[in-house]
Amino acid sequence: MLNYVKTNFDNPIGGATGGIVLNNKRIDDEQAVIMRTQWMF
Repeated sequence: MLNYVKTNFDNPIGGATGGIVLNNKRIDDEQAVIMRTQWMF
């Protein structure tokens, strides 16, 4: 199974001055690719 997830944060932790800043850009979303496998024998 392969899933793609994108999350947008309306109210990041820390309010207007907080949150995570990377390369002078405030991060208010995240993206993830999740893969799961299963073997049965």
